[in-house]
Amino acid sequence: MGGRTLRANLMEPLIDVNSIHYRQDAVENLIDDEKLMFQIQTILLHFTDVERIILACIQENPSRTVTAAEKRITMINQLRRILDILPTLQQALEQSTCELLKNLCS
Repeated sequence: MGGRTLRANLMEPLIDVNSIHYRQDAVENLIDDEKLMFQIQTILLHFTDVERIILACIQENPSRTVTAAEKRITMINQLRRILDILPTLQQALEQSTCELLKNLCS
């Protein structure tokens, strides 16, 4: 998870100084509050490839096979699990003293 985002950030790094400082504050907050960092890390382990799941759920598939239906059901169940854990992630992020992490909740 996050491979595409990491690649995008490496290929097009931030140039806005304020954005850089917000990210630095977020990293510092997570380093200073290890309990919060591990809590968020544990929650994020439940997030599989969200983009792939959403695409699979919304793409029209002309195939009407049992296998295609099973795959779609699996993707919908994975999406449901992700949606179920979002409130837990929100609660963890709201504990942060960092504005960037708190703003992820809104």
